[in-house]
Amino acid sequence: MTALFIALWQHRAAHESARGDEVERAALTAITASDGASVTVTNFGRTPVFDVRVEAWRDVIGRDDEDGPFINVEDEAYALGTPSPYRVLAPGKSTTFTYPVWKGADGPVEDSDDYQLSSVIQVLFRFSDAAGRRWERQENGRARFVSGFALPGTIGPRRRFRKWCRNRWRELTRSLKFGLRGKGFTRRGRARLRDGKALVSRVHRWYGQGYGWVGSRRSR
Repeated sequence: MTALFIALWQHRAAHESARGDEVERAALTAITASDGASVTVTNFGRTPVFDVRVEAWRDVIGRDDEDGPFINVEDEAYALGTPSPYRVLAPGKSTTFTYPVWKGADGPVEDSDDYQLSSVIQVLFRFSDAAGRRWERQENGRARFVSGFALPGTIGPRRRFRKWCRNRWRELTRSLKFGLRGKGFTRRGRARLRDGKALVSRVHRWYGQGYGWVGSRRSR
């Protein structure tokens, strides 16, 4: 039991270390510049990242009264960085996304006598790594796994059991389908059937060529 516990602990520790390495590599894609008009994303890693997309939002601030200061948060304005998406960001390269228009609930929003856009901008960008995993980061916070090939140690025993059952069921249905079509119910049965057919075909060729005593005996 002690040896089993140690082995499981080491297995879990190895998965946690591998998962941390993946998150660390994802964090090498970061924002290096941001203002109210654009944001720059740089890939500091050794492999390219793909399908980079940027979203940004900021508060829309209204006046306290007709001639008062801008202190009331009235709405939120959103913008999509362009180009969207940026297909391939090579190692060591940067790309700049611009905000062509800010939109609120009622349409485009601009600074005016009644409203102003907050100078504080929240930026969220998403990208895919070389392994096909999808990540997202808000500003330069911790990279968060979104989708794709699961990180090490994130597939629990229930999910592994469901996957095992699904694979076994797929094999069973495939065997039944082949059996109903006359190709054998099991892999071993199908192999025997193939070997039998191959032997029959060899015998038929042998008969057709008229070789051996069997051919002459059959003719009699």
